[in-house]
Amino acid sequence: MGLQTNLVEVVYASPAAAIVLQWFTRVQYITDLPISYAIGALLLDRRVFDQMTPVYQKLLLDVSQRHIRAQTESSRKDNEESLAVMAQQGLVRVEPPAKEIEAFRDLVDESMSELVGNAFSRESFELIQKHLADYRSARAESP
Repeated sequence: MGLQTNLVEVVYASPAAAIVLQWFTRVQYITDLPISYAIGALLLDRRVFDQMTPVYQKLLLDVSQRHIRAQTESSRKDNEESLAVMAQQGLVRVEPPAKEIEAFRDLVDESMSELVGNAFSRESFELIQKHLADYRSARAESP
């Protein structure tokens, strides 16, 4: 509603969501700053997982990884196609200056202190940060 009445001129959404919600029809620019739009998880209580036989544990992990990977690839493809559609409709991709990107990242870092311990536990945050660092390190080492 805010877009339709010009109350707001900015939206935060994945490219695919901007298409589905038709928000792209109300803006002229796309900020070229890839950030995470959605976070999801498949959670299972460790006690339940530990009660499963090793065969079923492996099967669950394999199937989960395959489907999550397929969903990620599908989402990325949908977003690339959505960006192409928006470009065809005349929207212009704008790359923010490095200084602005750094300011945005600083703001994200500042907001984490408010979230850790409130929205999620410090232990969860530290575990996710460790996995993220491991992932990035493995990607940097692979050819």
